[in-house]
Amino acid sequence: MNNNMLMADLPYPQVEVDCQSACDVRCIMDLYAGADSELTAIIQYMYQSYIIGEVNEDFHHMLEHIAMAEMKHMELLGECIVALGGTPVTGGNRQFWNGSMVNYSKDPVALLDSDIKLEEKAICAYKRAVRCVDNYSIKELLERIIIDEKLHLETFKAMKMQVCAMK
Repeated sequence: MNNNMLMADLPYPQVEVDCQSACDVRCIMDLYAGADSELTAIIQYMYQSYIIGEVNEDFHHMLEHIAMAEMKHMELLGECIVALGGTPVTGGNRQFWNGSMVNYSKDPVALLDSDIKLEEKAICAYKRAVRCVDNYSIKELLERIIIDEKLHLETFKAMKMQVCAMK
């Protein structure tokens, strides 16, 4: 596991784009900056790192590291969007991103429940995108990102168990 970011110790596949595709852009825009996107995860996990730091400093660092991994995912998706001829705006296919998409709970169990749901939604959304995207190298990238998202999901579940055991 990468020490600076909470991600699998596997390289991300190189993306090759031979032709631009508005269809493929639409398939990944919501992953990039939709309601349940990498952008939402970054902002939510950073907010939570400050809140949960009062409960457990290790959790503070874990949330920061997960947010950094999500930043890497967002960077990779943004590069794909540009390579496919799109514009990586902070919005998905249906609406522009806004701060109300973040869960601002202060209760450690509630915020971890929210994170678990966000990661589960992300995994499902990435799987849908893999089926939707035509570009094979982008499919491989999305499948690699799913590995990280599953790691995040398991991390949040373990954190929740620890928080519940403290009560």
